[in-house]
Amino acid sequence: LSSKVIDQLQLNDTQKIVLSEAQAATQTMRQEMRTNMHAAKEARKGALNSDTFDPRALFTQQDAMATQALAARKTVQKQWLTFWDGLTDQQKTVVSQYMQSKKDSHKDSHKESRKHQDNS
Repeated sequence: LSSKVIDQLQLNDTQKIVLSEAQAATQTMRQEMRTNMHAAKEARKGALNSDTFDPRALFTQQDAMATQALAARKTVQKQWLTFWDGLTDQQKTVVSQYMQSKKDSHKDSHKESRKHQDNS
């Protein structure tokens, strides 16, 4: 959520704490994912440079990373849903309108991108 939207929500102290926890969890998850992706890339390089390349080991590693990412995402989702559940109906309307505007903005930028590609 943008700082403008957060200001519009006029969160109480409890809601601010829950929001902060959800944001921190999201940040942590993203950092862990970047770290894991870097480690996986290095492992792939090592496997490809070894004399005993085994694609099964790579697939096993990919599966483990996917399982770990899914678990982390579910944990973060729970925190965001806790934040959502703590909002008043009026606050939920503000968030819903913001999300709708983001979707519309994304759709418009996608149309512009396509229009530009078609004219190239």
